[in-house]
Amino acid sequence: MADALVQGNKIICNRGFGVRNLESGEPVTPSTRFRIGSITKSMTSLMLATLRLGQLRRLVRSLHG
Repeated sequence: MADALVQGNKIICNRGFGVRNLESGEPVTPSTRFRIGSITKSMTSLMLATLRLGQLRRLVRSLHG
């Protein structure tokens, strides 16, 4: 896994975790390329859940005045 912390359009910090090849033990780096696979389904679900949570929060706030 690789992650990055971005502020505006500037990368503040990026790093890799784990290994990219189990046999050789090569580490994951910030420049490691990953196959996208079915990640779009997970990301879409997360986005929809986040939007729904925001709608629920607004509804609760409006009910409690």
